[in-house]
Amino acid sequence: MYNIYRSPVSGGGWVKVNTAPVSGLSFTDTTVENGRTYYFVVRALDAVGNEGPASAEVSALPHYRIGWAKLQWPPAISHTVSAINTTPDIYGQVWIEGVTSQPGATPGLRAQVGYGPQGSDPRGSNWVWVEATFNVDAGNNDEFKAQLQPETVGTFDYVFRYSTTN
Repeated sequence: MYNIYRSPVSGGGWVKVNTAPVSGLSFTDTTVENGRTYYFVVRALDAVGNEGPASAEVSALPHYRIGWAKLQWPPAISHTVSAINTTPDIYGQVWIEGVTSQPGATPGLRAQVGYGPQGSDPRGSNWVWVEATFNVDAGNNDEFKAQLQPETVGTFDYVFRYSTTN
């Protein structure tokens, strides 16, 4: 038997999360927020319920699993470089089973649109990323939109990316 303690910071501020001593090999904490790191320790209980010392601390980052994502529109953009004018709105959609079907923006879901040299890997350092804003519920999907403002002439690829862990 044991008790489980959680904290939003490493090293202390522990709050017990189980209501009764845990006897199994697993425990699910259903009171956490997605996209926020938590720290946990376990304390074993003796036969009369006295707690032993805390275990080593572990951390966890609960998050939603993205099932589908897409750059929705437009399929191509022709834009004249300008210090004032941005591209037209760029739309992307994302689906998370049982989550994005709920009304409004999904808490902890982040969207960005970015551009980089044609044919290059979006994970490269030569890509520019802009935060996207929630636009609308689109069926069971969350739709986001953003605009880009390229500063150099060229041919670029652009893409949406999404994260539930920041």
